[in-house]
Amino acid sequence: MAWELFCNKAFHEIVGTCPIHLYKLSHEIVEKSKGLPLAIKAIAGLLSTKNNIVDEWRKLLTSLSSQLESNEHLTSITKILLLSYNDLPYDLKSCFLYFGIFKQDNSIRSGRLIRQWIAEGFVMSKKDKTLEEVAEEYMAELISRNLVQVSDVYFDGKPRTCRIHDLLQEIILNKMEDLSFCQVLSGNDSNIKGLIRRMSIINACAITTNFKLLKVLDFDDAPNLDHFPEDIGCLFHFKYLSVRGTRVRLLPKSIGKLENLGTLDLKESLVLQLPIEIRRLYKLRHLLACHTDWNESYHIDKQKGVKEEKGIGRLQSLQKLYFIEVNVVGVDTFEELSKLTELRKLGIKKLRSADGRISCDCIQIMNYLESLDVATISEDEMLDLESMLENLVRIRISWSKLEDDLVKALKNLPNLLDIGFSSNAYYGEELKFEEGAFPKLKVLRVRSSSKLRWLIIEEGALCNLEEFHIGPRLQLKELSCGFQHLRNLEEVSFREMPANFLMSHNFQTLQSITGVEIRFSYKIVEHIMMVLEIIRGK
Repeated sequence: MAWELFCNKAFHEIVGTCPIHLYKLSHEIVEKSKGLPLAIKAIAGLLSTKNNIVDEWRKLLTSLSSQLESNEHLTSITKILLLSYNDLPYDLKSCFLYFGIFKQDNSIRSGRLIRQWIAEGFVMSKKDKTLEEVAEEYMAELISRNLVQVSDVYFDGKPRTCRIHDLLQEIILNKMEDLSFCQVLSGNDSNIKGLIRRMSIINACAITTNFKLLKVLDFDDAPNLDHFPEDIGCLFHFKYLSVRGTRVRLLPKSIGKLENLGTLDLKESLVLQLPIEIRRLYKLRHLLACHTDWNESYHIDKQKGVKEEKGIGRLQSLQKLYFIEVNVVGVDTFEELSKLTELRKLGIKKLRSADGRISCDCIQIMNYLESLDVATISEDEMLDLESMLENLVRIRISWSKLEDDLVKALKNLPNLLDIGFSSNAYYGEELKFEEGAFPKLKVLRVRSSSKLRWLIIEEGALCNLEEFHIGPRLQLKELSCGFQHLRNLEEVSFREMPANFLMSHNFQTLQSITGVEIRFSYKIVEHIMMVLEIIRGK
């Protein structure tokens, strides 16, 4: 078992087969690992980055032996993990140590980590690549070395959240203290020891402007925080500022002085209006803002974006902008958006029927756009977009009452991997996926379409679909027999679907397809019992 695990990790590029010339050395390394899975994964991950040359492997075995013979107070596995850390390139060491800033045992959003690595200056620029793309390579390297575990992934396979093993957390905390990399304090602990470069305060509830050289300030999910200090602008070294999940309502005008700011994260705060001073943040790359009213259910105003003043088009370094509300009095939002040609992700709220043409013209200029999320201002608005979105890999559409013509236009988009229709985004009785439709699509979500009665999947459609999420608020008569043609399907989820749908013949057939995980989600206990009885065939 240990040998197989080692080979699969160290020689994954050659299908887990150990080359003959490395056979003896590999066995010695596995023996040194004492059969411990985490140690085997770590050392094999390290070796997978090396050339398959005897001298390189022997040098690493010598280092491993030396590490195991010294530091007798350390366990064998800790010594092996230390060796894996010591082998990291300089830039990756800082990225790896950064995990120690966050709460232990918590999964961390990869985007949050990546943006903070960039703010800290850990990520080196490469020709023809954005800093975010380079940072993603750093993350992939840490994962391939088995120093970071992926908790959840996006539709395109990229890590959504990640974490580290408890043993690695110990190593990181010790290294952070040795290198004065960061000091971790609780909300009531103000005992700062010596010279520190970074500080992580658990359960903090106030922003201080005493640290004039501060680059990163992250108040993610600090619910007691309700305001910014007026002189926040004096922290002009800021590159990352997050008040996600707080009760902050207003941004002070002095925020316009944070000219080095790269990320401003306002998601799920109470900020609904951007001050005009925001237009002076020329280096801003990520502007994330929305507020969800969890008391509303399937209402078009459940999630709000932010209103902007004139001048947001000056922020031409923006990679991500969501959600922005259009049709603000006195502001030509589309003229402003048309200047943001570097955008990779865009979210727009409160579109009107008349905005279809101009929004398409605006989006067409965004040659790097990969993700688009649009919603209309009311349920009565019909949004007419044309197929001008060639680079999109993900699209979410809500409240737009789309009809067949747009579905046919979307199916020709060559790069779509993830499509989501919700809240009457689709307003027909039949949703038909014809042969050849969406050849790359991996994830499809169809939710809250009150008129939808029939879902038809022809053979040869959705040929690479892996996940299909259906419901709630659908009145489907039955499941399409075309599900049996989806050879790559891994997961189907049903949320609040009616009993007659679950009792249909094709649904029963779906349950017999091997390799497909079927999930159900119901709020009412009686409905859950009903589903269990149907599945049992009662």
